[in-house]
Amino acid sequence: MPAERSSSRSLIDEELPCWAGLRRRGERQRDRGSTASASSTPLAVGRGTGYPVAPMHRRYAILDDNQQLLEERIARLRRLLPALIADRACAVALIGSVAEGRARDGSDIDLLLVLRAGGPRRTDYTWWDTVVAPEIEHAGTTRRFPVQPVIVGRAALATTEPHLRRALACALPLWDPEGLVHDQPEART
Repeated sequence: MPAERSSSRSLIDEELPCWAGLRRRGERQRDRGSTASASSTPLAVGRGTGYPVAPMHRRYAILDDNQQLLEERIARLRRLLPALIADRACAVALIGSVAEGRARDGSDIDLLLVLRAGGPRRTDYTWWDTVVAPEIEHAGTTRRFPVQPVIVGRAALATTEPHLRRALACALPLWDPEGLVHDQPEART
């Protein structure tokens, strides 16, 4: 009959020695002069788990060639968008199939643009088409994964509308200096 677990010890406390021993073995290898460690990838403790977690590479697409193209496009958006939208918007995040990691050949890059003041107007989309879009789409790039904005006001972030709630739950912030769009759904509760 297994011994009952003490109320002062949690399952995490009991499991801690298992993975802590791996770290000690890696330290011993370094002490012997070996450059090899127990793991080639540094481990971090997963939030709230106590278990080691290797850094994960975020997937945007199902196919590897799409993944590489999307990584390049998203890096370009992260670099260019803040300067282009800072006067009108306070945050921008990826939503849709790219944010959910299920982009296919016909997918587009959906961007949630949160306005500094007020709600979206037709002029906001005209501004996007005439000012922002020409700067982020440069000559010679592929037509795959066009960028499509979804412009909302700050108040929309507290919506109960199910489609926008789902998009927000999966949103990946590209630029969010005020922390309005969270990368972790539990942060919204």
